[in-house]
Amino acid sequence: MARPNKIGLSYFPFDVDFFDDDKIELINAEFGITGENIIIRLLCKIYKNGYYYQWGDDECLLFCKRAGASYRPSQIEEVISGCFRRSFFDERVFKMFGILTSNGIQKRYLAACAERKNVEIISDYWVGELPKDDRFLIIEHDKLVNPPDNPVNPPINPINPPENTQSKVKKSKGKINTMPEEKIPAYSPCMKIYNDFILEKLGVKAKIDGTQGKALKNIIKYLKSNIKEKPASEQAICDAFEIIFQKYDRWGKFYQGQLKLNQIDSNLINIIKLIKNGRSTNSGCTDADVVKLAAEIFGTAGRN
Repeated sequence: MARPNKIGLSYFPFDVDFFDDDKIELINAEFGITGENIIIRLLCKIYKNGYYYQWGDDECLLFCKRAGASYRPSQIEEVISGCFRRSFFDERVFKMFGILTSNGIQKRYLAACAERKNVEIISDYWVGELPKDDRFLIIEHDKLVNPPDNPVNPPINPINPPENTQSKVKKSKGKINTMPEEKIPAYSPCMKIYNDFILEKLGVKAKIDGTQGKALKNIIKYLKSNIKEKPASEQAICDAFEIIFQKYDRWGKFYQGQLKLNQIDSNLINIIKLIKNGRSTNSGCTDADVVKLAAEIFGTAGRN
């Protein structure tokens, strides 16, 4: 059996003028030496994984646990936000896919892989121009066998044989016979609300796969079961869903970077709490709308 392609690096180049870079000096000016330490640790995570690192709540908690008791999740999030402001990490790719990477990181990764063959590149994650050398295998995000929501599972390996076709057909039939997407109340209008929001915020169309579609169903199910109107009408669900995005400026910096539907699904209760308790100067709806949303989902008193 052939050995699988190695993706990550055992070590990475560290420029001697790293601390003299304007971006790093600004991070140091804002966060002190702690900011520099966090960046170096994140670079180790990224290069160990390849040229990107999936980042979310769980990764942040594990990062703090391994880095030591002096690090707090909120502190890590603030440093990462500072990195986005200085373009140390690419914010657009993070908001679309929840990964930390940059053009510079990817260039150094390519240089470190100069002697490798069949280097796998996910086109949607690539910030600069895609390499044209035959050594590189260009893969689209939607065609990954194991999407990087779980960074333990590697991308598609063309050496491995395909799975049993019959089992795939059975699974597909099972999904079709349960509840097709078009029969779920509010699914299509809510998907349009989400697509319009992503297009407005990021200037690109949202990428929807099975995982994202399932997440939207979960969000709709939650809204439907918690809205006080019984039975909850399709319009009521759509209204509640739309207000969540209209009050995006109340989500908090960390959740504002978690824009995939499965990430919103995981963070939904916390996002709604922030909408209920936060303050805003620029909003697409009135404070009365927010009070109404909080009352519909949490009841008049809300959750503490």
